[in-house]
Amino acid sequence: MSRQHIDLNIETEYYQLQEQWIKTFEFRKDDRNIQPYDMITLYEVVKWTRTGRHLEPREVRYVFREPIFWMPEWYCIFNF
Repeated sequence: MSRQHIDLNIETEYYQLQEQWIKTFEFRKDDRNIQPYDMITLYEVVKWTRTGRHLEPREVRYVFREPIFWMPEWYCIFNF
C-alpha cells in the first residue's frame, strides 16, 4: 500500500476545531487524489500566510466522492 503525505492549509477557526478533535473531517477540492491511509498535515493560515502552527500528521480513514445534493463532483469529503 502506497500512501501520500499531503500538506493542507486551514484557516484559524477550523484549525482550532481540528486541534480539539471537534471537527474530524474536511470538505476540499478533489485535486490531490486523497485516499484512505494517506497522511495529512494541517497548517494554520491567516490570509493565506502560514502562522507556523501545524497539527501532527493524521491518517485519512474514509473519502466520500459521490456528487449528491449540493456537492460538486470535483470536491470530496474525508475524515480522520
